[in-house]
Amino acid sequence: MTLRPLIDARSIVKTYMRGDTEIPVLRGVDFSVQSGEWVAVMGPSGSGKSTLMHILGCLGRPTSGQYIFDGVDIRRASDRELARVRADAIGFVFQTFNLLPDLSIVENVEVPFLYSGGRKGKDAHGRVLEALEHVGLLHRLAHRPGELSGGEMQRVAIARAMVMGPKLILADEPTGNLDSRTGKDILSLFRGVHQAGVTIIVVTHDREVAAHAGRTVVLKDGEVVQTD
Repeated sequence: MTLRPLIDARSIVKTYMRGDTEIPVLRGVDFSVQSGEWVAVMGPSGSGKSTLMHILGCLGRPTSGQYIFDGVDIRRASDRELARVRADAIGFVFQTFNLLPDLSIVENVEVPFLYSGGRKGKDAHGRVLEALEHVGLLHRLAHRPGELSGGEMQRVAIARAMVMGPKLILADEPTGNLDSRTGKDILSLFRGVHQAGVTIIVVTHDREVAAHAGRTVVLKDGEVVQTD
């Protein structure tokens, strides 16, 4: 029996309008990922990596083409359905951490529960503590992001991404703002997440980061030019 991929994107086109001019960003991308894979996406600036991640994360829809995520047709899904997919099945980790500066670490990791409509919320606090324990930050619970190092902030971001038990983690340059030693520590955390069965897609310019993935996809000018 052939397993259905977690991600199945076919002939994905994304264009933006600048005045009366149509700007093509993705030009017929085919991209599929099996559950449990770790895939790196590489390419020069302007190649379409961020736009592809935006679509894969159900933050927007392609202009044309088909994107099926875990059996859901994203182009046909309502905004409410997309919000539910993002809340329940996808965790995001960004280069700039995207933590809320006025909230404590605990409150930052609790944020995904606010978007879940109360689902999974009964044991929210226990899940938050478990996630923070996993990234080694139980001793920092009352601190705010401004009181943390860059590596600690990224650990909080990983805990936030994991707290809902997602099927997919999307990471955009997760070590880009970190020194090499801290970056290795963060990659070690990702390795543990992957070993737990979570699918990971990471956008990176760093070949050392990409080397941790099982497969690398290279974009150029909005097209896949290499996959291995």
